[in-house]
Amino acid sequence: MKFYLTSLIYILVIALGYLIYKKYFSKLDKILQSLNDKFPEIKYPKVLSIYRLSHCICCLTLSCYLIELIPFTFYKEIQGNPVQINILYLQHILWILALTSILFGTNLRLIYIANFLLTYTLLDSNIGDVMLKISAFWMIFILPSNHYCVRANCLWFLGLSMTNPNHSEKWAVYLLGVNISFIITISGIFKLLDPVWFSGLGFYYSYLQPWIHVKWTVFILDYEWLVYAMNYIAIVFESLPFFLFFFKKTRFLSFIFMLCFIGLVNFPLRIDPVGPAGIVILIAVFTILDFEKVRLKSNL
Repeated sequence: MKFYLTSLIYILVIALGYLIYKKYFSKLDKILQSLNDKFPEIKYPKVLSIYRLSHCICCLTLSCYLIELIPFTFYKEIQGNPVQINILYLQHILWILALTSILFGTNLRLIYIANFLLTYTLLDSNIGDVMLKISAFWMIFILPSNHYCVRANCLWFLGLSMTNPNHSEKWAVYLLGVNISFIITISGIFKLLDPVWFSGLGFYYSYLQPWIHVKWTVFILDYEWLVYAMNYIAIVFESLPFFLFFFKKTRFLSFIFMLCFIGLVNFPLRIDPVGPAGIVILIAVFTILDFEKVRLKSNL
């Protein structure tokens, strides 16, 4: 009985939040739209929709995995309490439903808010999960473009009607890029200040951990010059993106540094979910890069 009562309260809170948003906060849309003129244009709206799909697929995979581990992952919270276990199952189911709606391309901002709250509640505090939380937060303001969406007037209650406008916000994509560049740069600065990394041995000692790398790539440690090169390349790639991202002329270079770092985290390193989450966010950041200027400079 307590479970059903708690579930009802949970649904009522979400419904109340939606009514408050419609009455008081929907007016913020005009203010948010006016901010767009001060930020880089979204050059590739289709890619922004791919970002939405990638985020949902990544989180759906994670949510389906976590829902099987509720008795173990949330052991301290539930402590054998069956009601708490049922609440956690309900939260995961609601999260999966929210992610599925976003995957289809809903334009209801309430669903994006619910997705962020559930993502923040259910994911851990490791850096990969934090990156997914950041992505879920900025998605509230980005919202999907009209590419790769399900559209039918009969699905208006899910925000999937044919008349739904495009709400993609340039400033939200830009600030998402600021967030990811800041996270990476902080990591680089800590490495730069660490005497082990500064001496060139940080990569070596990190790579010794069996869980952190693809198994057959352990041969890298046999080459001293490669170990030192990877060490200092990691420091450079991680220390500069945040400072380079703010300037138009260096933003592309910042993106390349972040892409190289995230690439190394995926292979030969294997740090999940930092690697997949980083790729998801960089897909969104890619949409505000101006490649035409880069081509013009290369031609000159």
